[in-house]
Amino acid sequence: MPQGTPVLSVGDGEVVVAKRSGAAGYYVAIRHGRSYTTRYMHLRKILVKPGQKVKRGDRIALSGNTGRSTGPHLHYEVWINQQAVNPLTAKTAAYRRADRLRSSRIPGAGQRDCAAATV
Repeated sequence: MPQGTPVLSVGDGEVVVAKRSGAAGYYVAIRHGRSYTTRYMHLRKILVKPGQKVKRGDRIALSGNTGRSTGPHLHYEVWINQQAVNPLTAKTAAYRRADRLRSSRIPGAGQRDCAAATV
């Protein structure tokens, strides 16, 4: 990721941290509801302030190479109930609500294994 690439919020929430901090360099943390938080680290420039409300897709920072970093990149974390989780497999409350909604509206939508086996 080239330095200066816009970093966007993955969801609606409130900025709880926007500062420089040792190894993380410039970083932003956003609380999304009561149970999960996202963190964005090694940023070049922060575009938000603590307490600011953000929407999904809002620009929150520019990517960079600050803190303990060997090259430009975005360090991204998802925390659920104060526990770091794999962002690729995390099931947030919003994801679970959407999944329940799909299951209630589409017959058989909750039966993924069966559907995959019949294709």
